[in-house]
Amino acid sequence: PKAAMTIGRQSGIILEPVEWLTFLMAIFLSLQVAFHGLIALAVAAFLLNLGIIALVFVVPRLATGGGGGWAKPFRDWYLLPVIPVFYLEICHLVYLINPPDADQLLIRLDRLAFAGRDPTVLLEAVTFPHLTEVLQIVYGSFYFLPFSLCLALYLRGERGAFKTASTLILFGFYLSFIGYFLVPAIGPRHTLNDLQNLPLSGLWTFEALRGLLDVFPFPPRDCFPSGHTLVSVLTLSLAYRYHRRRFGLYLGWSSLLIFSTVYLRYHYVADVIAAVALATLIYLTGLRWLRRRLN
Repeated sequence: PKAAMTIGRQSGIILEPVEWLTFLMAIFLSLQVAFHGLIALAVAAFLLNLGIIALVFVVPRLATGGGGGWAKPFRDWYLLPVIPVFYLEICHLVYLINPPDADQLLIRLDRLAFAGRDPTVLLEAVTFPHLTEVLQIVYGSFYFLPFSLCLALYLRGERGAFKTASTLILFGFYLSFIGYFLVPAIGPRHTLNDLQNLPLSGLWTFEALRGLLDVFPFPPRDCFPSGHTLVSVLTLSLAYRYHRRRFGLYLGWSSLLIFSTVYLRYHYVADVIAAVALATLIYLTGLRWLRRRLN
């Protein structure tokens, strides 16, 4: 963080926390490519990350140097599409690096907590098409949950709350991405499929949504921690702090979303527990840290 801020000051630009977090993430990914000798991906990855780094320095200069009335609002939101771009890059990187999967460890942890049973198999007792349909839609709405809170704060003119919420949520995304490198796992829908007695089926949109989310030709190692859970818990905590009037909506939405991660067999319970712990840590320490750095 200090290095990024120093570079920013030397170039006459003061980077905001979300910007130096993004800068560091781009550097981290470039180093992964270099250290693991991923020659086939190197040029594309370096160019992509270099483009993101350039944005991080160019956009603040435009916003503070008379870039027009659009520049400041653009700076508030321009990093939003970087999140799925990083996600796609990371899933390809982890797949090419090909570390040993941690699924068996996560399965053992789940069975230790559930008396030798697998939670996804136990949930077959409450599995039926109507619920599956609803939960798949909720699961697919993941990005809209944090976005809706940030947008609500922004439209209400609560700039400090908006900056705090967007920074912590972005950090939650990035931390979950790093977790995919540290604990790569493909999830119970791949590893425990032979043990499931009841296939998941919906009504109208289930198959289309599930197919839409399967964007890779390989099982992505994106389970630990559960990014859906981590960001949902962060959003819920921030909604309680800054948007109490709509807290009930976020509570219901995030609860269904977290339940769907295991019900739909995307995640182990261990993924969810780790994500809740990380979200709590980010929220408690991040608020204190940002209070000293945001205007």
